[in-house]
Amino acid sequence: METSPPPGRAAPSTISSSLPSTPLEDPALAPLLAQSATLRSGVALVRADRFSVQWGRAGGGTYYDEINDRIIIDRNSMGDGKKLAKSLSHEIGHHKFQGAEDYSSRAAYVHRQLRNEGAATLENALVRAEILAAGGPDIGVSGRNSAAYEWIAGEYSAGRIDRDSALNQIAGVFGAEVPSTDPTKNYLDYYGDHYDRKIVPWLKSIGKVPEPFSEGQIHLGHGYPAAGMYASLREKFSPEISDAAVLDVAVKAREVGIKPGDAELHLQGDRVWVFSSQTPGFRFQADLAVSPPSVRESLERSTQLDAQQVVQQQALSGVSR
Repeated sequence: METSPPPGRAAPSTISSSLPSTPLEDPALAPLLAQSATLRSGVALVRADRFSVQWGRAGGGTYYDEINDRIIIDRNSMGDGKKLAKSLSHEIGHHKFQGAEDYSSRAAYVHRQLRNEGAATLENALVRAEILAAGGPDIGVSGRNSAAYEWIAGEYSAGRIDRDSALNQIAGVFGAEVPSTDPTKNYLDYYGDHYDRKIVPWLKSIGKVPEPFSEGQIHLGHGYPAAGMYASLREKFSPEISDAAVLDVAVKAREVGIKPGDAELHLQGDRVWVFSSQTPGFRFQADLAVSPPSVRESLERSTQLDAQQVVQQQALSGVSR
């Protein structure tokens, strides 16, 4: 996880001179570095950019500290090559991420952070694949939806999707992940709450008023999984139908397998029938008189759906190849 401008972290502690002075000098990492060109080039980039890789406090976590030009690796990883390669590749992914900070709105900020996590996760998955291909151990990929991330990385490596698409796909899944620092939230809420508590007051202090987040103001043009379906349906509903109601219908349409360009509507009073113009049998009915879920709830449901779909695609791909 990145630390600019994030929740604070404890400073790294000093360690005994009899132990490897930095994670990069840990003998357990050396064989895995030799097996991954991506990891070696990442380390070279970090060094060229004059970032240091330091041990942190045991149990203090691993993180990217851009403000102080350093990567902090939890001291508990010392001597464990797999943990070191996994953690280091993830943080190098943060370092490689080029997306500019976007404080213009809550949704824009959250999506930027999720793409950043996507870059870190993609780097981790690419390094894992190279080490496995070279006969090394499985270092794993961070996250509950690791199978989805590994599949997306494979699609990227094979040239079937570009890097931007890979980051958006991972971001869509990553929003449903749960941060270890607060298991009561997912990352959509984690970064959203950070924006509300830290970014908004800071913006106001420098004379910039951020765009407020409200149920009637949805920013779905930033790569959310439901963006395409929402956009295709919004223009088919009258302005009196709330954005929250349209988003709820959009997520339900995705759940039954309807694609954005194929969605057709039939409205009768408060009832709406949504069906696919291309696939017979793909349809459902919604009652617009019933209060829809909140925008946040629908976005969370959408990211969870995206995670499930990617895992299913990964499983089917494994059968067919």
